[in-house]
Amino acid sequence: MSMKPYPETFPYPLIALDETDSTNRYISQLCNELQESVAKLTTVTAEFQTAGKGQRGNTWEAERGKNLLFSFVLYPTFLEARRQFILSQIVSLSIKEELDRWSDEITIKWPNDIYWRDKKICGILIENDLSGHFIGRCISGVGININQKELSEESKKIYQAYYCGLCQKLKTNCGTKGQMLLSYDLTFLIVLLTGLYELENTETEFTCPLHPTKKRTAYINEATEYAADMNLILAYQNLLDDWKDEKSYTKKAFVKILDKDYTRIVSKYPRQVRALEEFMRKTAEAEKNKETNLDLVAGLTGEMLGEIMCWREDEWQEEMRTLGFYMGKFIYLMDAYEDYEADQKKNCYNPLVYMEKENDQEFDTFCKLLLTSMMSECAKSFERLPILLHADILRNILYSGVWSRYEYLQLRKKKLEEKKTKRKKEDRKK
Repeated sequence: MSMKPYPETFPYPLIALDETDSTNRYISQLCNELQESVAKLTTVTAEFQTAGKGQRGNTWEAERGKNLLFSFVLYPTFLEARRQFILSQIVSLSIKEELDRWSDEITIKWPNDIYWRDKKICGILIENDLSGHFIGRCISGVGININQKELSEESKKIYQAYYCGLCQKLKTNCGTKGQMLLSYDLTFLIVLLTGLYELENTETEFTCPLHPTKKRTAYINEATEYAADMNLILAYQNLLDDWKDEKSYTKKAFVKILDKDYTRIVSKYPRQVRALEEFMRKTAEAEKNKETNLDLVAGLTGEMLGEIMCWREDEWQEEMRTLGFYMGKFIYLMDAYEDYEADQKKNCYNPLVYMEKENDQEFDTFCKLLLTSMMSECAKSFERLPILLHADILRNILYSGVWSRYEYLQLRKKKLEEKKTKRKKEDRKK
């Protein structure tokens, strides 16, 4: 560790590290050890972060010396916890203001990404510690890409190989019918478990019927087997639920075909299956009663996904449950937000419909704040896990990829508003 002698005008303590596991983690530990003696805006920089460094040839995309990596601490004790999004706004706008001095077309993808044109160049992770109803400490971590791409082609190939591995495992376990149930979302679970437990992959090449011109690579390990089973029980319960709601005999027939596989998985993972069945029961009950408690309803998905994320009951189980809990709540809230207008028109159950709101802007702000809060907690759990392998891929998903749906919805809303404005102008001309 060294104290930077430059710039001479830097008004706050500046700690320069050649490398560390995480600048956020470093300054957090420093604050825990020294307490109040760590001054506000104390800043930690690093040339390289080893927390993203993979093993067996897998590397974190923040190459040494090619990025600005730093974290700083604030003590906004006056700020209510429910207004934590203000911190994201301040940090993001400040960085944008500085980047605007060097380039045009800098934009913010709320809450934590900054783009140049269509390329992500900056990610922000804000971790808050609460003191009662207020924020006692805020650590803001910033990574600005200067001479490096967001995610390498190699990393994309790795993620695709795990996806193909899941597809192949479903085929092995259940035949073609298993492949028909393939969920892209379960690939994240495979990569997460592989990174946490540093599992050895079996690498195979195969010809995919959908892409017959080129050989595909598949990575398969213990986590792939687990994810394939979770993929099936989730699909089974969704088909069963659709049959109950829609009385679709096609889906009922599919459920019957999967009965044997479902029974097999029940004996292997009774805890996870029990959690899923309980989730389906409670969710149906909430919908029937038109439950208005948004936190309660979203929490049902969180509890279920928490059990699924908890593969092994070991020293990491509670952190994995917590990660899954907040990710599940995020997924539920995102689904509810996406379906809000359609459900309102069709008079279908959606807890967001029962919210009291003054205008659409207030509603969108509230939903964004909720989603940000859920993903922030999810990110905290992830950063507490000792994951080195594939950390770059996982961070990219958690800090950027999960927001792609939200961005699409905002773009769609914007286009609809533009069409309405255009029609009004045309009507006035007539």
